[in-house]
Amino acid sequence: MSSQASPDSEAQWELIDGGTSVGTAGPEDGIILVDEELLETARITLERDTDHAPFAITCGVYGSLLHTCRFRLEVEARSAYEAMKPELAAIVRLKSARIANPELVPPQVISDACFQFTKTFR
Repeated sequence: MSSQASPDSEAQWELIDGGTSVGTAGPEDGIILVDEELLETARITLERDTDHAPFAITCGVYGSLLHTCRFRLEVEARSAYEAMKPELAAIVRLKSARIANPELVPPQVISDACFQFTKTFR
């Protein structure tokens, strides 16, 4: 992670490969609608027409979390997509804090945050 960049800002989320993945097959075998990455630490992908649901979000924090949620309605999926981004960024901040100061941020804190994320976004 760049010392100047912080995962606090929505502006830090960028389209994967400039948006070239949009329209291609996603992790749930649907068509990617949006595919973003946060400072090479987290990713979130919204798809339609997946094998298991009309819409799905696959997201994760590299090395710590991989999670998929399924939705019937696009409006619900898009709302969840936007709500997930700051929560993923919070987990990234915890991981960064642990790297900077391992004795202050035990691994269980990150595990608990990931567990809470999966409980919040089902």
